[in-house]
Amino acid sequence: MKKILVATDLSDRSAVAIRRAAWMSRTHMAKLHVVHVVDREWPQKIGRIQRECAENSIKAQLSTIEEFGPIEADVSVVFGDPSADICVTASELEVDLIVAGHHRDRGTAEFFTGTTIERMARLTTLPILIVARVPEAAYDSAVVGIDFSRCSANAVSLAVDLVGREKVTLLHAYHLRTTNPSLRAGEKRGLAALDREKTESFIRQEIEAWKNDQGLKLDGRDVMLRAGGAVNVLSQVASEVGSDLICLGAHGRSWLSSMILGSTVSDLLHHSDFDILIAPL
Repeated sequence: MKKILVATDLSDRSAVAIRRAAWMSRTHMAKLHVVHVVDREWPQKIGRIQRECAENSIKAQLSTIEEFGPIEADVSVVFGDPSADICVTASELEVDLIVAGHHRDRGTAEFFTGTTIERMARLTTLPILIVARVPEAAYDSAVVGIDFSRCSANAVSLAVDLVGREKVTLLHAYHLRTTNPSLRAGEKRGLAALDREKTESFIRQEIEAWKNDQGLKLDGRDVMLRAGGAVNVLSQVASEVGSDLICLGAHGRSWLSSMILGSTVSDLLHHSDFDILIAPL
C-alpha cells in the first residue's frame, strides 16, 4: 500500500477516519491524501470561502493527531459531487485505498450518508474502508466474511495484507431450515443436529472448491461456520476475537452484483459499529 486517500466532510466522524488513515499511513509508509468536496451548486464567492474554511479545518484536524508528531498530507478541496468526485480524485491520484467516516442516518445534510458510501462502492474499483471506531493502534486482526464470490476472495487478500495471515479469521454464516413444529422437543434437537452436520459438511466442500477456484493460499487456515444472519454473526465473532475490523466483498454471487451493493455490506453500513473494509470485484 503506497497511497491512501481519506475523504472528509469536516464532521467529527470524518476526523476519526483521518486519524485511522494517519495510523495506516505510518504503518504502511504510505502517502496520505485528504480530500473534501464542496457542492458545485454554490455561488463562486461562497464556494471560495468554503474552500478556505475546509482547508483550515482539515489542517486543524491533522494537527490534533499527536501520536506521530506532525502529519504530512496533501490536502485537496474540489468542487463537484461527493461520491463521484472522490472516486475520480482517487483514480487520478492512483491511490490504493479510500477511507471515509461511518455515517449516521440523522436526517441531516451531511455528505457521508449510507447512500453516498454505497454509490462510491459502485463507482470505484478500489477498496473502501469505513471507519466507525476511534483508533488506538494499528489493526491487529480482522474478520472476513466468506460467501464464495470473487469479491470475497479479494477481501481475504486485503485482510492478509493489512494484518497478516495468522491474524485473519475467516467466517461463513449460513441458515438452517426450520424443523416441523409438530415434532417433540427431542426429535427437533436430533433433526437440527443432523441438519447442521449435513449443511456444514456441504459448505466445507464448497469452501475447498472456492479456495481452489480462486487460487487462495491459506496455509491450512480453517473457515469458521456459524448459523445465523450474516450481520449478527459477523459482529458477534468480531467481538469474540477482539477485532475492530470486518472485511467483506462488495458484491456476492448474484447477477445483480454489477448494479447494487451486496445486502450484507449495506446492512453492516447501516447497523454495525465496527470498521468495515469493502473489497471490490
